[in-house]
This record gives sequence, structure tokens and C-alpha cells, in this order.
Amino acid sequence: APVGYLIVQSYGIITSANVTAGTLLGENRNDLAGASIQSYIVKECQDDFYKLRRNAEKKAGVQSCEIMMKRNRSAPFKCRVDCIAIPGEDGATAFRISFCEILYAQGENSQ
Repeated sequence: APVGYLIVQSYGIITSANVTAGTLLGENRNDLAGASIQSYIVKECQDDFYKLRRNAEKKAGVQSCEIMMKRNRSAPFKCRVDCIAIPGEDGATAFRISFCEILYAQGENSQ
């Protein structure tokens, strides 16, 4: 599956994105810079995403979860999100985030 990559500052603003992130989120990649990551996460999953970022700050290595994100800020889709804390440009912690759409239910591919 295609993987979207984002850099998100500690305050939740996207500072960079790859083309695939733009495609998955239904936006031009350049339009993602300066946008709030929260606007692409379904309201019911925003706490899970917050906890993911906090865990990434506190623990070494990649932290992961499954959440619902929004394409074009409206159409929901399920995705796996991986997050790791990195030094931010403002001296605060930033996050390198990768995500991909989950196209099949677990176990659906196993026979």
C-alpha cells in the first residue's frame, strides 16, 4: 500500500508532506504545509492520535495505532499510523508520521 509521510510540529501543524500523503488526504501536497493534522483526523480518533504522539515523546522507537482519517477533510478511511519523535525546528519535539490506508479487514486475506 502507498505510504504517506508527514512532519508534524509539537503544536500539530504539518510542516512537510510527501506526494502520497497529499493523495491519501485528497489535497495537494503543498497545501498540507501549514494545515493542522487534527483537521484530517475523525473527531472520535483525535484522543487516540494525541496519545500516540505523547507515547512517541516518552518512549524510544516507533509507536503505532489504527485511526480513522479524513480524505478531503470529510470522507473517512481507516489507516495505520506510525509515529516517532524527532527534534523540531522550533526546539520543541516534532513527529515523523507515516500512514497507510487499511484496505482489508484483519484476517480477510488469510485462507
